[in-house]
Amino acid sequence: MSLRHIVVLVDPNHSQQATPAINRASQLAAASGAAVQLLSIAYRSELDSSHLFDLTDLEKLRESFCSKKVAELNELASPAIKQGIHVSSACLWGRDWVDVLLTHLGSTPCDLLIKATHKTGAIKRFLFGGSDWQLIRRCPVPLWLVREGDWHAGKLVAAVDPLHSQEGYAGLDRKLMHWAARLHELLNMEEHYLHAFMPLPRTLVFDAELVADYDGYARRCQLQHREAFEKLVSQRPVPLPQTHLLQGYTEDVLPAFIEQQSIDLLLIGAVSRGQLDTALLGHTAERVLDQVDCELLILKPDGFGQDSRKP
Repeated sequence: MSLRHIVVLVDPNHSQQATPAINRASQLAAASGAAVQLLSIAYRSELDSSHLFDLTDLEKLRESFCSKKVAELNELASPAIKQGIHVSSACLWGRDWVDVLLTHLGSTPCDLLIKATHKTGAIKRFLFGGSDWQLIRRCPVPLWLVREGDWHAGKLVAAVDPLHSQEGYAGLDRKLMHWAARLHELLNMEEHYLHAFMPLPRTLVFDAELVADYDGYARRCQLQHREAFEKLVSQRPVPLPQTHLLQGYTEDVLPAFIEQQSIDLLLIGAVSRGQLDTALLGHTAERVLDQVDCELLILKPDGFGQDSRKP
């Protein structure tokens, strides 16, 4: 895993809220030598109408507006530059920021995209908006979602699934482990690996032989998952207490584990939907992402989205 180019997406209307994301990029860049780009995607409906201005004046106004945003980004970059980190700033114009961003990522080097997320609602849960979910599903590069407030590079957990039947998921598990190992190296984070499994409930077992020996079936299921999980995590020299095979539904055990263990970063994978340039997280994973309060690093398989661009 190389980490040479980090892009931080900055909301042009709330640029100061990007400070935690910039801090995270600075931590990684200081440790890895990566270059950082601060990127805003600006749009104002008043500057998108040729009825008020001719096209030449309209283009100049947009350029002036974007130049002002670049100046704001340069100010935000100042602390990182003083640390000796190479930081550049850019502002792109577009109504649909997700599409503009994905186009940009397709034409510029990027090993990691970092974006801030914010608390919403009276219950102050971390909920993603529609555009955020688009980004989670469609972003082809590793996506780090940064939370508000203080962050400590203490513990990370990679949620792996060694028995997943989806094609390409084995490579994704290895990618999750590579990123976990690299973050341990760069930030000295304590790496944990977790796999949750759940035997088919007794009420859904209709095979007469399995019904008669349900306890035996449950033991065989646990053994199968344990063997696959132990084989996977044996690739990393981590202490046994940092590997966790948990019985239960993922949406129940993973948020509880993260809270109990004071996990600071969750690494989770998303697999592609065949020919579509989107990711299939599934209802289970999406519920997990909305429930956890730690920061998130979402990874896609190598080559994600390439099928949709083939003729």
